[in-house]
Amino acid sequence: MSWDALSLGNKCLKSRPGRDCRLQFAITSLIEYAIARSVLMTLNQLRLWIESKPDGPEGEWYKDFGSFKLCGEGNTRKHFS
Repeated sequence: MSWDALSLGNKCLKSRPGRDCRLQFAITSLIEYAIARSVLMTLNQLRLWIESKPDGPEGEWYKDFGSFKLCGEGNTRKHFS
């Protein structure tokens, strides 16, 4: 759990203790978990792609992974964007 979720929970507990606060904290925690899982899935796609040892086409190319793109030229990977 991140510092943001903890600080949100602490603010909520001080200002509005009770069921609404617990629900808000649970929703925030679930959203953070979903974001973290999405990032891990994207990085796993990158790992699998690199392990497949792809040959880059001649010239510039771009591989879209959803949340970022990998750019390169020929067999050389240049940068993330």
